[in-house]
Amino acid sequence: MDPIRVSEMATICWTKKSRGWAHSRLQRFALARKSGVLLVKNTEAAQQFAYLTCKKELRGDFVAEFEVRGAIGVGLVLPYKSSYIYRKEVELSSSRQKVRIERTSGKLSVFVNGRESHFSPDRSRSSRSSSRVKFDDEGFLYVRIGKSKTCQIKTFALFEVPGTVPSKASKWSRKKSSRSP
Repeated sequence: MDPIRVSEMATICWTKKSRGWAHSRLQRFALARKSGVLLVKNTEAAQQFAYLTCKKELRGDFVAEFEVRGAIGVGLVLPYKSSYIYRKEVELSSSRQKVRIERTSGKLSVFVNGRESHFSPDRSRSSRSSSRVKFDDEGFLYVRIGKSKTCQIKTFALFEVPGTVPSKASKWSRKKSSRSP
């Protein structure tokens, strides 16, 4: 399992200019490192939360591990248009949580503190229901951080299973240049 480096991260924030969600540079967050823990403060004022994402789009089977404190949730976000965003998320408590997300043969599984869990129903006004959307072969990993809140990230790691990338592009992958961080 390889840790995701800060240089491999970006943000997704609400922007007034685009009147919607847009990828942005990491400088939108205040970052610090203390005793091996990455401290990430959401300094965005436009929305109640923002996403810290992995720049790499996951296009096959993978295993991702997070150990975070202070995040609203972690999960996968699909490419988006306009003011809507599709996501699969595990909501977290404010205490330190260990989360493992796996995609095997297109099926997503999630474990919180070693126990199998479920993705939360999406209740965000700025998100579309992900119940009809399939996350079987793509998405970006994220940590969702509340407005003016600081999240502690001890682990943000990823292993992609070789040879599992789908051969044909899905409907979400057709306009890659418009959504890449």
